This record gives sequence, C-alpha cells and structure tokens, in this order.
Amino acid sequence: MFYPLAAVALFRYQLPLKAPLRLVSGTIEYREGVLLQLTSSDGNVSWGEAAPLPGFSPDSIENAVVSLQALCEQWSSAGGIQCHLLSGKAEGLISACLDAPVSVQCAADFALSRLSADQIPSKADSPCPLLTGKNIQLQSRLEQQEYHPDVVKLKVGSFAVAEDIERLNQVRDFYNGQIRFRLDANRQWTLEQALEFAAGVDGSLIDWIEEPIADARQHIRFYQTSGIGYALDENLRDFGTVATGYPLQDSPGLKAIVIKPTMSGGLNQVSDWIIKARDAGIPSIISSSFESSLMLNQLQQLHQKLECLAPPGLDTAGVFGTDIVLKQNRIQQCGDNSGSLKLTQLFNYQIPVSSG
Repeated sequence: MFYPLAAVALFRYQLPLKAPLRLVSGTIEYREGVLLQLTSSDGNVSWGEAAPLPGFSPDSIENAVVSLQALCEQWSSAGGIQCHLLSGKAEGLISACLDAPVSVQCAADFALSRLSADQIPSKADSPCPLLTGKNIQLQSRLEQQEYHPDVVKLKVGSFAVAEDIERLNQVRDFYNGQIRFRLDANRQWTLEQALEFAAGVDGSLIDWIEEPIADARQHIRFYQTSGIGYALDENLRDFGTVATGYPLQDSPGLKAIVIKPTMSGGLNQVSDWIIKARDAGIPSIISSSFESSLMLNQLQQLHQKLECLAPPGLDTAGVFGTDIVLKQNRIQQCGDNSGSLKLTQLFNYQIPVSSG
C-alpha cells in the first residue's frame, strides 16, 4: 500500500535533565532525539520520535539522523511511503521492513500509525513511579508523590548490594509496607549478588526483578533458589523468546516481558513479542526509554490498544526540567524552565501535488 505525502519535516532536539542521570554506561546531562513529522495528502499530520538511549540502544543519535535524512529525501522524491497494514488492536499503516536503525523504524511506524502525539494520556491506568538515587534524593522523590501508588519501579544494581537493600527498605518504610515493587537491575548482578540481595529483602513485596543477571540462563536458578520472579528486557532484545535457554512458556519464574519500542525495531516486532508472550501466558509491559512527552503519549495509547499489563512503565518525564509538547501540531516547550529546549530543523520539504 502506498501512503501519499504532502510534506515531510525533521527536527533534532536536546532536552536538559533536572539532574544528571546515572545509567549503566555512564552519566548523561541531557537527552537527544529526532522528531519526524509527516503530513498526508489529505492534510493529516502525524509524528514519530527516534531517541536512542546511550549504552542501551543498538544505534546512536548520529546514525538515526543520517538514516532519517536519507529516508525523508527518499519519501519526498517518491511522494509518499510504501507501507503495509498491521491488523489487530494496533492497526495502522506500518513501514515495510525499513533497512534502518531500530529507533528509526520505531519513529516511522509511530508516525504512520493511528497513535496521536498530542493526546493527553488516559488516567485509567495509574502510573508506576520510577525511583532512582538514594538517601536524600530518593526521599525527595518519594515525598513528591501526590498519591499512594500500588506499585513502584526501583532501579537497583548501580550501588553496592547492601545499599540497594537499604534503598528498598527505605521505600518500604515510607509506605508502611503497603507497596509492591518492580525492580530493574539492568543485568548488573552476578548470581551470587542477586541471591545476596534476595536474602536481605522481603521477597513477598516484589513482583519481579527485571534482568537481575547478565546471563539470562541463570534467571531460572535465581528464581528456584530465592523464590523471586524475574522479567526479561535487554536479553529479550538480544536473544528473543528463548533468552533463558527455553521458550517463554517453559521458563520457570518468568513473570513478564518488558518491551521498549524505541529499542525494538518497530511495531511489527512489538506486536510479535506480545502475541508470543500472550500465547505463553506471560504478560507484557510497555516501557519508555526516557523519550519526550510526545513519545510517552503514543506509548500510553499503544499500551491501551494492545491491552498490556497495567500500569505501564512510563514514569520517565519527571527527569526533564523542560519537555516537548505539541500545540496545533507545532513543537512547544513546557516545564519548570530549569533549562532550554534546543531544537534544530534538519529537513523540511513540501511535496508538489501531482498533476496526473
């Protein structure tokens, strides 16, 4: 199917963070990404975002820029995009097997889908607060919560095991034990460290630990020894649905798969993983990768359309001092003015109307 276009535009952004963000690969002070704007021949405007996360994404912002510029030139020359229809709850126009970095595939798919970038997310699903830092920083994040959540996501693995135990207990005590945890270790522990952590906490409060060990084949042993379940994220992307050495349905202790569309390679891959997990009786979580609010709005809608496990992992906008919003399909800055949005237009082409 051919999707005719009237205009194509590309913008590169840089968003400042409220405070340096500590990642496995290092510390970042701002977030970079590229926004794709498509205007269809009937005047509809849609958006996509490519925002590779340093240290996690298989591609880089530089690769995304080069690839998107080339695609914009190709689409402009052709007057549109060759697509195919994706059936099911995420139905829409999807780019057909782009030879492009995964973040670019994601941007193209979201721009072609029926997911709005400026729609206010539904409040039907309470967010799962993302907690980072320790001691005073962690306490401040807790006190900023306007409500008592049912579940929180706590990043672990970047500190010593004993410190992570203290951090979890700090959150537990703040909520008087009336809280559940989804932990994310980003493959930072050895099996011995993961078991040390499990021995020092109340495992009954933990829904799962996301990627506790670098080698996913040891996740099953961790579960059998500790009784704490695990979720797949990075290893799912690296090794697919047999990341533990067994199919999803034969992986004891597997409680969920976490899907980050920015790193997954488009909606076809996302839908394929969700279907396979559902067939195996494993729930799926749609999760963000510190993208702008433009992308978060689309991820919230995707979560609802695909009926994934609530709440989704989308509480990442709070790291930005300034964020991106759309008003009448124009990019605007919002936030607490603790920094300025840097925005550069990379490409803008109005496609002539065919006389034929």
